[in-house]
Amino acid sequence: MLPPVRYIGLDRRRPPRMPAGAWQAHDLTHPWPMGLSGDVGLLVGVLEHLDDPVGLLTTLRGAVKVLIVEVPDHEANPLNWARRQVGCRWYSDDDHVREYTKGELQVQLLVAGWKPVHWVQRGLMVTAVCR
Repeated sequence: MLPPVRYIGLDRRRPPRMPAGAWQAHDLTHPWPMGLSGDVGLLVGVLEHLDDPVGLLTTLRGAVKVLIVEVPDHEANPLNWARRQVGCRWYSDDDHVREYTKGELQVQLLVAGWKPVHWVQRGLMVTAVCR
């Protein structure tokens, strides 16, 4: 039998179908707790809200073995090109600090020491699985 997988989720609460003992939540407004580690880190809809996404990615490099990151895909919204051309705000969500292209996300992951091993671009999101 395989050992249970331990996840670190950066969200306010445990997802509904995640076993309670497998999920550790952390509020990013607080310092990273000593000893908080897991097998898989999930960053879904998080990086685009942060002033220092590379700082978090670097911290997670020492805390998890695998990282799954999902961010809004700037290139998936065809209106973004037009908005940028005329000088309008091009973010799709007012509380975003940034939105990402696959290339921009890849640079931040590499700078933080992560190696993307699988990419998915679907809908308005881009997802990277990293080791």
